[in-house]
Amino acid sequence: MHLLLRGLSGLLAGTIVGIFSSPALAVQHAFLAQPHAFGMVAVPVITQTNTFVGDCLNPSIHEGVCVWAVWSYSGSHADGFGFVGANGSGWGKETHPFSAPSYGHISGNTIEYPFNSGCGTSSQYDSYVKVWVYVNYEGRQLESVNSPTIHLAC
Repeated sequence: MHLLLRGLSGLLAGTIVGIFSSPALAVQHAFLAQPHAFGMVAVPVITQTNTFVGDCLNPSIHEGVCVWAVWSYSGSHADGFGFVGANGSGWGKETHPFSAPSYGHISGNTIEYPFNSGCGTSSQYDSYVKVWVYVNYEGRQLESVNSPTIHLAC
Protein backbone atom coordinates (compact mmCIF):
# COMPACT_ATOMS: atom_id res chain seq x y z
CA MET A 1 0.00 0.00 0.00
CA HIS A 2 1.17 3.52 -0.76
CA LEU A 3 0.04 6.51 1.29
CA LEU A 4 -0.32 9.88 -0.34
CA LEU A 5 -0.13 12.85 2.03
CA ARG A 6 -1.07 16.49 1.61
CA GLY A 7 0.38 19.05 4.01
CA LEU A 8 -1.87 21.52 5.79
CA SER A 9 -0.53 24.99 6.41
CA GLY A 10 0.29 25.23 10.12
CA LEU A 11 -2.32 22.69 11.30
CA LEU A 12 -0.96 19.19 10.84
CA ALA A 13 2.06 17.59 9.24
CA GLY A 14 -0.24 16.08 6.65
CA THR A 15 -3.53 14.39 5.96
CA ILE A 16 -4.15 11.21 4.07
CA VAL A 17 -5.33 11.94 0.54
CA GLY A 18 -5.57 8.30 -0.41
CA ILE A 19 -4.22 4.79 0.01
CA PHE A 20 -3.33 3.11 -3.25
CA SER A 21 -2.33 -0.43 -4.12
CA SER A 22 0.35 0.62 -6.59
CA PRO A 23 2.75 3.54 -7.15
CA ALA A 24 1.11 4.13 -10.56
CA LEU A 25 -2.27 4.78 -8.96
CA ALA A 26 -0.63 7.02 -6.38
CA VAL A 27 1.02 9.06 -9.16
CA GLN A 28 -2.27 9.34 -11.04
CA HIS A 29 -3.83 10.84 -7.92
CA ALA A 30 -0.82 12.93 -6.93
CA PHE A 31 -2.04 16.30 -8.11
CA LEU A 32 -0.85 17.45 -4.73
CA ALA A 33 -1.61 21.03 -3.99
CA GLN A 34 1.03 22.98 -2.13
CA PRO A 35 -0.48 25.16 0.61
CA HIS A 36 -0.02 28.91 0.30
CA ALA A 37 -1.46 31.89 2.12
CA PHE A 38 -3.68 32.82 -0.83
CA GLY A 39 -5.00 29.43 -1.87
CA MET A 40 -3.83 26.15 -3.32
CA VAL A 41 -1.63 25.74 -6.40
CA ALA A 42 -1.70 22.49 -8.40
CA VAL A 43 1.83 21.14 -8.81
CA PRO A 44 2.51 18.84 -11.81
CA VAL A 45 3.57 15.19 -11.52
CA ILE A 46 6.07 13.60 -13.92
CA THR A 47 4.35 10.49 -15.21
CA GLN A 48 6.77 9.05 -17.79
CA THR A 49 10.42 9.23 -18.84
CA ASN A 50 12.28 7.91 -21.87
CA THR A 51 15.39 8.49 -23.98
CA PHE A 52 16.45 8.20 -27.59
CA VAL A 53 19.62 8.92 -29.58
CA GLY A 54 19.47 11.64 -32.19
CA ASP A 55 20.81 14.76 -33.80
CA CYS A 56 21.47 17.46 -31.17
CA LEU A 57 19.37 20.09 -32.94
CA ASN A 58 16.66 18.02 -34.64
CA PRO A 59 15.04 15.24 -32.59
CA SER A 60 13.32 13.82 -35.67
CA ILE A 61 16.73 12.66 -36.98
CA HIS A 62 17.47 9.52 -34.96
CA GLU A 63 21.20 9.48 -35.63
CA GLY A 64 23.72 11.66 -33.85
CA VAL A 65 25.85 12.21 -30.77
CA CYS A 66 23.07 13.32 -28.41
CA VAL A 67 20.88 11.38 -26.03
CA TRP A 68 17.51 13.09 -25.78
CA ALA A 69 15.87 12.89 -22.36
CA VAL A 70 12.09 12.86 -22.59
CA TRP A 71 9.71 13.42 -19.71
CA SER A 72 5.95 13.89 -19.58
CA TYR A 73 3.86 15.34 -16.81
CA SER A 74 0.23 15.41 -15.75
CA GLY A 75 -1.57 18.51 -14.70
CA SER A 76 -3.28 21.33 -16.47
CA HIS A 77 -0.50 23.88 -16.06
CA ALA A 78 3.27 24.22 -15.82
CA ASP A 79 5.56 27.13 -16.64
CA GLY A 80 8.90 25.49 -17.35
CA PHE A 81 11.33 22.65 -16.69
CA GLY A 82 14.74 21.95 -15.26
CA PHE A 83 17.45 19.35 -14.79
CA VAL A 84 20.73 18.73 -12.99
CA GLY A 85 23.36 15.98 -13.13
CA ALA A 86 22.72 13.04 -10.81
CA ASN A 87 24.65 10.02 -9.54
CA GLY A 88 27.95 11.88 -9.99
CA SER A 89 27.22 13.20 -13.49
CA GLY A 90 28.55 16.68 -14.14
CA TRP A 91 25.58 18.32 -15.88
CA GLY A 92 25.03 21.74 -14.31
CA LYS A 93 21.65 22.80 -12.99
CA GLU A 94 19.48 24.52 -15.60
CA THR A 95 15.91 25.80 -15.56
CA HIS A 96 14.05 27.06 -18.63
CA PRO A 97 10.62 28.60 -19.09
CA PHE A 98 8.50 26.97 -21.78
CA SER A 99 8.57 30.30 -23.62
CA ALA A 100 12.39 30.02 -24.03
CA PRO A 101 13.32 26.32 -23.76
CA SER A 102 16.96 26.66 -24.92
CA TYR A 103 17.68 23.46 -26.92
CA GLY A 104 14.56 21.77 -25.55
CA HIS A 105 11.43 20.92 -27.49
CA ILE A 106 8.00 21.18 -25.87
CA SER A 107 4.98 19.33 -27.24
CA GLY A 108 1.86 19.35 -25.10
CA ASN A 109 2.85 18.00 -21.69
CA THR A 110 6.11 16.45 -22.94
CA ILE A 111 9.62 17.89 -22.77
CA GLU A 112 12.55 16.67 -24.90
CA TYR A 113 16.08 17.93 -24.16
CA PRO A 114 19.36 16.87 -25.84
CA PHE A 115 22.54 15.93 -23.96
CA ASN A 116 25.74 15.55 -25.99
CA SER A 117 26.96 12.14 -24.90
CA GLY A 118 29.33 11.54 -27.82
CA CYS A 119 27.16 8.69 -29.13
CA GLY A 120 28.81 6.75 -31.93
CA THR A 121 32.25 8.18 -31.18
CA SER A 122 35.20 6.69 -29.31
CA SER A 123 34.46 9.04 -26.40
CA GLN A 124 30.76 8.24 -25.83
CA TYR A 125 29.69 8.00 -22.20
CA ASP A 126 26.69 7.36 -19.97
CA SER A 127 25.40 9.89 -17.46
CA TYR A 128 22.34 10.69 -15.36
CA VAL A 129 20.08 13.72 -14.94
CA LYS A 130 17.37 14.50 -12.42
CA VAL A 131 14.45 16.27 -14.16
CA TRP A 132 11.43 18.31 -13.09
CA VAL A 133 8.78 20.73 -14.27
CA TYR A 134 7.73 23.81 -12.34
CA VAL A 135 4.91 26.24 -11.76
CA ASN A 136 5.54 29.93 -11.01
CA TYR A 137 3.72 31.11 -7.92
CA GLU A 138 4.23 34.39 -6.08
CA GLY A 139 7.73 34.84 -7.50
CA ARG A 140 8.86 31.28 -6.71
CA GLN A 141 9.27 28.14 -8.80
CA LEU A 142 7.34 25.25 -7.28
CA GLU A 143 8.82 22.01 -8.63
CA SER A 144 6.90 18.91 -9.60
CA VAL A 145 5.94 16.48 -6.85
CA ASN A 146 8.53 14.02 -8.15
CA SER A 147 11.91 14.52 -9.85
CA PRO A 148 12.95 11.23 -11.48
CA THR A 149 16.49 10.44 -12.56
CA ILE A 150 16.96 9.55 -16.25
CA HIS A 151 19.86 7.36 -17.41
CA LEU A 152 21.39 8.88 -20.55
CA ALA A 153 22.92 5.97 -22.46
CA CYS A 154 23.84 5.68 -26.12
